[in-house]
Amino acid sequence: MIKTITDKLFEQNIELTESGFRADIMISNIEAYAYINRQSIILFDYKTRNCKPFNYNQQLNGLLEYKSIPFGDNQLFEKINKNDLAKIERYLEEVNKQFHCKKTYREKNFFFSILFSYSTENGEEGCCIDFIPLLYNRKLELCYTLCKLEAAAHAGKPILRKHDAAKNKTEEYLSTSKRFIESSKVNLSTIECQILRLSGEGEKEHEIANRINTSLTNVKRYKSQIFEKMQVKSISEAIFIAYKRGQL
Repeated sequence: MIKTITDKLFEQNIELTESGFRADIMISNIEAYAYINRQSIILFDYKTRNCKPFNYNQQLNGLLEYKSIPFGDNQLFEKINKNDLAKIERYLEEVNKQFHCKKTYREKNFFFSILFSYSTENGEEGCCIDFIPLLYNRKLELCYTLCKLEAAAHAGKPILRKHDAAKNKTEEYLSTSKRFIESSKVNLSTIECQILRLSGEGEKEHEIANRINTSLTNVKRYKSQIFEKMQVKSISEAIFIAYKRGQL
């Protein structure tokens, strides 16, 4: 996905230097790309400290309604509850830290995504934002970040992921340990999904243990893992979120 967007934006062979770079051409190409593909894209400009949205995805009309968004202005995220917004802001700090690290710049093939929910007239909707480091200058300072937004089947707390496009690898950020781990280690296992389904059917813990042929201690351990993975405190909340995410 990174290569496709970059090829589209720079098909006119723009020289990526301070002297030869034409921001107006890049912006026009971004808008053309968003329009042709019916996508919602935000361009973060670190020089002017503005965000310029191009919204051609009708599914996100309730989220993107602005022509220009200054840095530090939370109107883009005003439809998100305060607790989730605070978590997203911490995630953005982590994204910026990695984007501005010259060591990670040399990897070049990575980007981040944040999954979150926001309020609409019809209830909660899910959204995913991909954060792509678009352009660095000669000093390896980040000049532009490209953000691609799309609807997503998400419920619950915001999730930060790091994607390695070259290795086709995805890692998920754990706030407790403040590190990224492989997504497969935080996804619900088959037996964890089974426990949620049986809990939703009203089964008690000892009944679930008999149904899945394990001990009561193991059922309690699985439930603790579910709570940690999904960042919830109750089984009912875990069931609801797993259902909204299409895991049940």
